[in-house]
Amino acid sequence: KTGNFVSNGAFQLDTWARGKFLVLKKNPRYHGQFGGNLLGVEMTFSNQVENILHGYLDGNFDLLFADALTVEQHAYARQYLSDEYFSVPKLSTVYVGFDTRSEPFDDPRVRRAIVLATDRDSLISKMFRGVISPANGGLLPSGMPGHTPNIALPYDPDRARFLLTEAGFPAGKGFPVKEGIFPDVFNSYASPSFLFVKILQDQWLKNLGIQVNWTRVNWKDLAQPSPSKKPSLRLGAWGADYHDPHSFSADAGWNRLADQENLWNQQEYNRLIQKARGILNQEERIDLYRQADRIIVEEAPLIPLYYNRTMGYQKPWVKGLTFPPLGNNYFKDVIIEAH
Repeated sequence: KTGNFVSNGAFQLDTWARGKFLVLKKNPRYHGQFGGNLLGVEMTFSNQVENILHGYLDGNFDLLFADALTVEQHAYARQYLSDEYFSVPKLSTVYVGFDTRSEPFDDPRVRRAIVLATDRDSLISKMFRGVISPANGGLLPSGMPGHTPNIALPYDPDRARFLLTEAGFPAGKGFPVKEGIFPDVFNSYASPSFLFVKILQDQWLKNLGIQVNWTRVNWKDLAQPSPSKKPSLRLGAWGADYHDPHSFSADAGWNRLADQENLWNQQEYNRLIQKARGILNQEERIDLYRQADRIIVEEAPLIPLYYNRTMGYQKPWVKGLTFPPLGNNYFKDVIIEAH
């Protein structure tokens, strides 16, 4: 709360109207290098997507993140505001995860079948119209040490049906109806997240004959679902807390829910991660994480769908603004030129 929030950074909290706006002011006690000329930063939060782009076009905002726009608005803005557009990689992976402790997802053949029945290209094209590329590697996103491109299981419905039959569910017969959860607000262009899961639901029903019912939940319930109703699948995202593949290791949030038990345990993966923790040679260490990521691809405890990006628009008079891959924004070196 304002008045209680302690900060030693370049700015401090001045005003916060929860869900509406937040105002930062320059911290007079900050003694680090301050290369910008900002006296404050005003951040506006709104779910009125039809007003956001107009506000930027009218000059009410110096900076606009694409997360606030619909896919259609973003496509329009990219065409007519190309000189103001930015897009940089973010160390974050959007995925569908399985609880491998529950049947039939304890069988890696079932998980692989679902991955092989997922047409990422079609999914991402329908949702984002080319502004984001499907994940073609493992869990580790592009830009993270240890990432290996082009190792993802491809879209192969025939192979998927073969594996599902081998696991005892020919054409989906006998496969139980499963429950999945997804967030009420997804961090990608104000796009309704139910469209995401609806496309996945249709693909799996068409290619495998299996049914997954999805329930919308808030972010808290996504990480801490009701003990009486543990979902077998979830649509989520995991971002790095620091620029190192260890941030995506077995004890990270993608592999845990409120009970703090790993949703997936694999002996060789755990061995590689544990060994990497004790090695000082960086090259050897990263190679171990790379091997571990390949195991994630083959064992399929999750389906990497795409790697996040930070995208948006900034006015030409905004100088010195950077977008680090961890997704943080630093304003202390920003200069607003006369305009």
